[in-house]
Amino acid sequence: MMLARALRALVYGDTAMVKTAKPAPGKSVKTSVARQPKPARNVSAKSAQKSKPTAPPAAPADRAVEGDIAWQNRFQQNLLTLYTAIEQSPISVVIADADANIQYVNPYFTKITGYSAEEVIGKNPRIFQSGLTRNEIYADLWNALNKGEVWHGEFINRRKNGDLYWEEAHIAPIKDTSGNACQYVCMKLDVTRRKQVETELLDKHNLLTSVINSSTDFIFVKDAGLRTVLCNEAFAGALGKRPAELYGKTDIENGWPTELVKGNPEKGIKGYEQDDLAALSGETVRNMHDPAPAGGEIRIFDTVKLPVIGASGSVIGLLGIGRDISDRLADERLTRSLLLQARTLTRHMFDIQEDERRKISRELHDELGQWLTAIQAETQAIENIAGKTAPEMLGSIRAVKRSAESMHEVIRRIVHSLRPALLDTLGLADSLRELEKQWCQPRLGISCEFWLEGDLANLGDELNITIFRVVQEALNNIASYAQANHVSVHLRRVLGAAAGDDAILLSIGDDGVGFDAGQKLRGTGLLGMRERVIAAGGEFDLNSAPGQGVRIHIKLPVAPTWEEDYERW
Repeated sequence: MMLARALRALVYGDTAMVKTAKPAPGKSVKTSVARQPKPARNVSAKSAQKSKPTAPPAAPADRAVEGDIAWQNRFQQNLLTLYTAIEQSPISVVIADADANIQYVNPYFTKITGYSAEEVIGKNPRIFQSGLTRNEIYADLWNALNKGEVWHGEFINRRKNGDLYWEEAHIAPIKDTSGNACQYVCMKLDVTRRKQVETELLDKHNLLTSVINSSTDFIFVKDAGLRTVLCNEAFAGALGKRPAELYGKTDIENGWPTELVKGNPEKGIKGYEQDDLAALSGETVRNMHDPAPAGGEIRIFDTVKLPVIGASGSVIGLLGIGRDISDRLADERLTRSLLLQARTLTRHMFDIQEDERRKISRELHDELGQWLTAIQAETQAIENIAGKTAPEMLGSIRAVKRSAESMHEVIRRIVHSLRPALLDTLGLADSLRELEKQWCQPRLGISCEFWLEGDLANLGDELNITIFRVVQEALNNIASYAQANHVSVHLRRVLGAAAGDDAILLSIGDDGVGFDAGQKLRGTGLLGMRERVIAAGGEFDLNSAPGQGVRIHIKLPVAPTWEEDYERW
């Protein structure tokens, strides 16, 4: 009979006879109970006896019958509890006969499927099938039930309104006294929402996997035990493996060289496990020279590792992203090498230029200067004689004398511009003061501010020449193009934190017409200044805008270290 009908019969006395009664000790008793009104609930035999304290003691047979009734009452109460639990259960309960025809469904089944009990009782559960559950699942189900085993699995079924839904089912055979299945009980849970969430998570996982696999960078996630839990194909490919082969294992277990993981002080290898532990402690760590195997060789990676924070707010792992910069470093080394060669050639060119200027200056001074001095002396002698013998010649003689003097002054200026004598004798500071004097004297309408600070002695010939030529060229540009009313030159030596770190800071500015600094520089003046500074290992910065004048900021190392920096790099 159906479970509901059976339970109701036992609980409410709807049967003419209860065929199973608890036997009295030592006897087998079969008790027939006539149909009668329902007994009062929760009234036990003992409570009934207490209500009649004056009744005479019952005979032994009467006591046996009373015991059976008390047992039946407890049994009915247990059945009522079971029935209520099944009826109010938040999962679907289905009972079918040996032929799998439905005998009972609880209310929750109706809520989930939309079918009433009357619509499904007597029918086979195949009426719920959607055609989307694989046949192998049904085969596995019946294989387990025919063996008398409990089966657990999932179905894609269809509700009465046609909607699809997922069910997680637990089906067990109910066996008779012979051990044969006479009924089947099925408890089913609607897991549609869980499946939707699983599908969404799977879609997101697949999207994440596609994204990280599209990157050539190493991308990996490790748990608190430094075991790989997620990585992309580039990371796994460095070891010739697939990502899934690395999951759940440490780097050493996955085949990464131990000395790269743990470090090797003798070889100067730090070991990137230190960075892993720092990330697990909550730090964000960057290592721009992180060695790792790739393509059968050790490559250099720029790696960033940061902590992964769990829902509780604590660190549960780390995320690492590493970019192979070996080729970039090689290109940078090549670029720096070419730059070194170019700077060396530029310095050599400036050395040759200065040497040629020195020679020309010497020749002008020693050769042409002497001839002009001789001409001036001879002209003076002729002037003295002509004053006595040929006064009419004095005007021409004096004109020649003035021309020789003017030419001598021009040559002196040329010699000074080619190679200032004070630079070789008195040093940089006096040479700049002389340059200021020569430049400002004929330009009385321009206010000049020269400011020299710090120890400018013993800077070396190359640095002295560089500073002097930059100032000289800047002043020439101002005179030619700036239309300025004010010019400033600030030169100072600043002490470094360590010996050999001193620097020269030079600022040159004017309040002239300015120009668009974003345009390509024209002419050789500014370009020559820039090349001189860079060749000396310095920094050159120019700021200007139309109507806002020009400011040049230069920083030069007192002891150039760019060659040494290149070698260290």
